[in-house]
Amino acid sequence: ILFRIVIEPWGAATLVDTGSMPQGFEALHKWSSLMFGAYMVLAYVATGLLGLSLFHVAGIPAWTCWTVVIFGFAGAVLFPTGILLFEPPLMVHLMPLVLGIVTLVRV
Repeated sequence: ILFRIVIEPWGAATLVDTGSMPQGFEALHKWSSLMFGAYMVLAYVATGLLGLSLFHVAGIPAWTCWTVVIFGFAGAVLFPTGILLFEPPLMVHLMPLVLGIVTLVRV
């Protein structure tokens, strides 16, 4: 987000003023993309590990745990391949939402 808020406007302004992209813009863009990809993969791994840990929590149905585990580890493997289901950053937060709903319904 910071890249889009700060660096892209700077790059656009420099391009308009000078007619060329600022030096280092491409490197910053690649770095930003790498950091986003690492965040997404690690977030999906964390979701899968959360699902594994929930098997030991009373009151959480096994189907919910398996859903979280499969979704998390599938996202970690399939996100780098560009599968559109796992591409939007919002998808990482889908399983915690499901867990919250299941927990509230079970209480």
